[in-house]
Amino acid sequence: MKQRMDGVYDATRYRPSCLQLHMDLLGKRKPAAETGLPEFSNDCLVINIFTPDNREDNDKLPVMILFHGGGFVIGTSSIYPGHITSGYGNVILVNVNYRLGLFGFLSTGDSNLPGNYGLWDQHMAIRWVHENIAAFGGDPDKMTLFGGSAGGASVIFQAMYPGNKGLIKRIIPQSGSITCPWAYQRDSLQNAKRIANLVGCPN
Repeated sequence: MKQRMDGVYDATRYRPSCLQLHMDLLGKRKPAAETGLPEFSNDCLVINIFTPDNREDNDKLPVMILFHGGGFVIGTSSIYPGHITSGYGNVILVNVNYRLGLFGFLSTGDSNLPGNYGLWDQHMAIRWVHENIAAFGGDPDKMTLFGGSAGGASVIFQAMYPGNKGLIKRIIPQSGSITCPWAYQRDSLQNAKRIANLVGCPN
């Protein structure tokens, strides 16, 4: 349910990252305090919008939406300093959090738990940006998706989804593809059963 916010929103800091293992970029586990990430929370579906300082009020700048990498199990939007790309590239830069791991992609392969929630999060972010970015000086008809690793696979998935038709203009997948072994599940039901057994809930 949509709720209207009262007052002025404090957008001067990053919001929590989506729940994930405490790992560094090499996949080694680390204490939470050493990850350098904001706190983790279920309340993590946020976007960050960066605009150039020298933008004129009547400018309609191109928009670049960044999906972070991390194999769909780790990562957060806050590791990419959007003000640099925005300032030097004279674009509106948007980076996005999306659900990860089991919370984002656990599936039984049927209507009980269809999965791909992280990709749905991305789609909703794309739609929100398209509908609202003009208020930040962006051109909704010039939206480019980009990202590396899982972010690269993400932009290809989003380009393939018919629901994004007319919302995005271009994609730039970097070092990630939907054919990578970590980008899809061969047997989602068996994976779900294995997880259920591990947590003592085999039924």
